Amino acid sequence: MAQVNIQSAINEYHQKMKQMGMDMHEFHANWHQQNKDPQHPNTPNPDWGTNISFGKDFLQMHHEMVEALDTEQKFFMHHQSIVSWFNSKGYNLPLEWNPLTPIPNELAFTPTDVSLKRKTNDPRFALPKHFTVQGIAQGEDPEPITRATKLTDFKNLNQLGCCIVYPHNAWHNAIGGAMLYFNTAIDDPIFYFGLHWHIDKVFTTYLSLQHRLTVIEKTKRVIPEAFTQKELEQLKTAEELGIRIRKNNSN
Repeated sequence: MAQVNIQSAINEYHQKMKQMGMDMHEFHANWHQQNKDPQHPNTPNPDWGTNISFGKDFLQMHHEMVEALDTEQKFFMHHQSIVSWFNSKGYNLPLEWNPLTPIPNELAFTPTDVSLKRKTNDPRFALPKHFTVQGIAQGEDPEPITRATKLTDFKNLNQLGCCIVYPHNAWHNAIGGAMLYFNTAIDDPIFYFGLHWHIDKVFTTYLSLQHRLTVIEKTKRVIPEAFTQKELEQLKTAEELGIRIRKNNSN
């Protein structure tokens, strides 16, 4: 396997896909413009999102961009994922990034437009523990809308994707720069090999457990009648952030 500059290899991948008729920048931007983030309900609801197809589509589309195998059935992108392409070229994949540590030099990003420079290389942002198999510890907050405390509490992929898009948006915002725009985010190596690498791990882990979900013990959820003030503020901030990102991309 060959050691390569990750940013240069991503640029090469995008150019190769474009030669094959797949403009990755347009593809990613158009998908997000045509698929708006879901609005949270007025009160906590353990069934929220289960019938909103955005959730599954969001996870599947990004999986096809990042790690899908050539042999997998695809619904959105009928070309190689970046991981599959790296492997076909004999390029080494970067080491998995711990998001609670600074972004490593291996995933450095030097945009040609200085306005797309990252806000920080140390976002110190990780997905909440309710998106893990182990789940939250006693005293930690569950997912605010569904009250899920661990990955297998999410009732289906629609619900999982609808819930994870909020911290996804916050993570994009925490890094800033190119990550704030649908058509430039994919140029930053942290898009494929950081943020969406970790979101795809949640997706593929959930898929690996799906056949067992009916027998895995579910957490008994206590569903309050209303959101706390803290939760309302968090949900409002998350939705406003999604709207702001969309507005950035419509200018």
